[in-house]
Amino acid sequence: MTLVDDQCPWNNGVWTFSGEGGVLSIWEGGDPVCHLTIQGLSALVWSGIDPATFPFRGWGDPGPAAQATLRTLFPKAFPVLNEKF
Repeated sequence: MTLVDDQCPWNNGVWTFSGEGGVLSIWEGGDPVCHLTIQGLSALVWSGIDPATFPFRGWGDPGPAAQATLRTLFPKAFPVLNEKF
């Protein structure tokens, strides 16, 4: 994927994500299949928001194949706070 971050340019670039055996691997480079903003990536990592909604939110342009891959790599998760108030 091509990652776009307007606030932190060091995040910009093409990144490849792979998941095997329950381990997420990330490396720079590859053939991008979609564009995501840093907000879209954060939503995937922290909550597993459905990537089909990203074009409506302005977070990227994943097509159906990329959406299926992203759902597999980042399954839905319920956010949990670990602090007692």
